[in-house]
Amino acid sequence: MTFTFADTANPADVEKSIRENTRLILTETPGEPDAQAHGHPGDLEIARKRRVLHAVDNTFLTPFYQRPLELGADLAIHSTTKYMDGHNATVGGAVVAPARRNCTTR
Repeated sequence: MTFTFADTANPADVEKSIRENTRLILTETPGEPDAQAHGHPGDLEIARKRRVLHAVDNTFLTPFYQRPLELGADLAIHSTTKYMDGHNATVGGAVVAPARRNCTTR
């Protein structure tokens, strides 16, 4: 497995970072450490054009404030440890996908 870091606040950087073997774009929004909403719409457009999956780490906002699947993401990642639990008494998370979406059929 290989990976490439890209500045998701800059769609051109995301675009140039895609390789022949790229299968996933992972966006954290808002991103650390500046809490800016980085590149989600731009990343989504690039992922669709390149026919790769787009996953959004939605830990900070939680599904209460943002629902990445409704915005077009293929996968939403949530940490139940940080915000959903509230007491840090548990360790867990979830990766959520829509019932029917396959990037090969876009």
